[in-house]
Amino acid sequence: MGIHKEPYHATLIPYANLQEALLANRRASSYAVNLNGLWKFNWMPRPEKKDFPHVMSEPDKKYTAYTERNPVGSYRREFEVPANWNGRRIFITFDGVDCAFFIWVNDKKVGYSINRLNAAEFDLTKYVKAGKNMVAVEVYAYSSGTWLEDQDMWRLHGILRNVTLWSSPYVHIRNFL
Repeated sequence: MGIHKEPYHATLIPYANLQEALLANRRASSYAVNLNGLWKFNWMPRPEKKDFPHVMSEPDKKYTAYTERNPVGSYRREFEVPANWNGRRIFITFDGVDCAFFIWVNDKKVGYSINRLNAAEFDLTKYVKAGKNMVAVEVYAYSSGTWLEDQDMWRLHGILRNVTLWSSPYVHIRNFL
């Protein structure tokens, strides 16, 4: 579920040439930028004005959830769009974020994802420019899906897996059967 998320498709990363493709290393493609690493981070225990979706009622005062209703972690970092990506589509893929998140690029809201540890992908073509750009992600600890997925597991919320910026031609194969 989400807003402005790309539909699920086969795993892919375009390569610039045959030599790159034969290496079969998606992270080494000229059309992929790894965004793992240091992000600026801010944590809030009670984001009163940002508490979306509203899924919690008033908990008992003795529970931790009374003061930490729906903690939110805000992530931010700069990234560069290579000049040779001009005229191509540009996507960002989050391989796993727990639990729900909004994404902004260059101060424009791009979309929303609520799907725990599955990949979430967004088309950033109309939001980015050549050179420096800014991505911001607001991760909510709980969502309506939390209650459906309540399993016996560690509750480690945030960006948990790879984040990849990648580029493709406007016409390309996204899926096959």
